[in-house]
Amino acid sequence: MNQDRILELDGIRGLAIIAVMVFHMAQYHPSEPDLLSAVIDLGWIGVDLFFVLSGFLITCVLLSEKHSPRYLRNFYLRRTLRILPLYYAAVFCFFHVELPLAHHFHALRSTNNDSELLYWLQLSNWRSAFGELAASPVGPFWSLAIEEQFYLVWPFVVLWTGERGLTVVCLSLAAISAGLRCVPQFQSIAATHAEFLYRLTPFRLEPLCYGALLASLFMRAQLNGRLIGICSSGALLFLLAVMLGGSATRYSNPLVATYGFTGIDWVCGGLVGLAILRRGRAGFAAFLRSPVLRHFGQLSYAMYVFHIQVAALITLATARFMNAGLAASFVNISVGIACTYVLAVCSWRWIEAPLLSLKEKLTPAAIPISMGRCAPALAGVGAGRAAGPDRLNA
Repeated sequence: MNQDRILELDGIRGLAIIAVMVFHMAQYHPSEPDLLSAVIDLGWIGVDLFFVLSGFLITCVLLSEKHSPRYLRNFYLRRTLRILPLYYAAVFCFFHVELPLAHHFHALRSTNNDSELLYWLQLSNWRSAFGELAASPVGPFWSLAIEEQFYLVWPFVVLWTGERGLTVVCLSLAAISAGLRCVPQFQSIAATHAEFLYRLTPFRLEPLCYGALLASLFMRAQLNGRLIGICSSGALLFLLAVMLGGSATRYSNPLVATYGFTGIDWVCGGLVGLAILRRGRAGFAAFLRSPVLRHFGQLSYAMYVFHIQVAALITLATARFMNAGLAASFVNISVGIACTYVLAVCSWRWIEAPLLSLKEKLTPAAIPISMGRCAPALAGVGAGRAAGPDRLNA
C-alpha cells in the first residue's frame, strides 16, 4: 500500500461512483415518485463530488511540481495515459459498433454527422447540453469533456499565479459560474433544454474551482476544519431549502439548477476538506477507508465509462418480463453494478494498471513535497517520498 495516499479520498471516489451508477441505472426502470425515488434521484450529485475531487487532486499535483522544468510535459502526458486510451476505445466502440447496430434495429434516432468528432475532441458536452446523445451510452462523457477542458487550461493558471492569486482566481471563477446560471436568457434556454445548465462548461466550473481552492489552502497548511464544518452545514441547510422550495431533487429543476448547484458544491467541498483534515482518524474517516469503498474508488473511472452501456443492455434483457417499478429498478441496479464491476476489474488489470506503470516510468515525480511551504500541509500524509500524482490519488 502506498503510504502517501490519502485513503479517505479513495473512499470518497467510491461513494461518488456508487451514487452515479444507482442514479443512472434506476432511470431505465422508473418507479412512481416517492421518498426512495427522490433519494435515488440525488445520485447525480456524485458527479459534482468527482469534480471537487478532481479540482483538488490536480491542483495539488500542479502546485507540488510548479517549478519543475518538465511541469507541462509531465502533467499532460500523465493525463493522456490515465484518461484517453479507455475513453477513446469506448467512443470508437459506440460510434462504430453499438450505434450502427442500434440504427439497424431502429433503437436510436439518427445523429448529426459531427457528433462523433465532438467526442473525439472532448467537446461533447457542448452538443449533449442541447439533447443530442444526452441519454445514450456515451451521454455521461459530458463530465469527462468538462474535466479535460479544465485540464487544458488550468496548468497555465497555476503556473502564472501566485499562492494568494490562485485563491482569488478560484473564488472569482466560482462566483462567475454561479452568476451565469442566474442570467434570465440562460434560464430561458434551460426551460427548453433540461441539460443546458447542467452540462455546459461555463456553468459547471464551480465545483472544480472549489476543489482547486481546497488544494491551494491545503498546500499552504491553511485548511480550517471549523470553518469548513460551518460552511458545509450552512450549505446543507440552504440546499434542503432549495429542494423543498422547488419540490424536486433533480438537476433539471430551475431552483436546483440555479441555486442548488452552489449548495451542493459547498457540501461536496466540505466533505473532501473534512476527509483530508480527519485522515487516519476514527468515525466517518474510518468508513471512507473501508476496503470496499476504496476498491470501488480505484475502479471508478472504468465503471463510469461502462455503466450506462451495461444498464442499457440489462434493460433490454429484462424488459420482456419486468414492468417499470421498484423491483425492476432493484434488479437493474444490483445486476448492473455487478456486471460493471467485472468489466472494470478487467479494464484495470489489462488496460489501466499497465498504463499507470508506464506513466510512472515516463513521468517520475519531479519535486519532493518537502520542498518549500508544501511540507507542513502534507506532514501527516507520508514520509520520505515525493508527492507525485498517484501518491495524491490523482
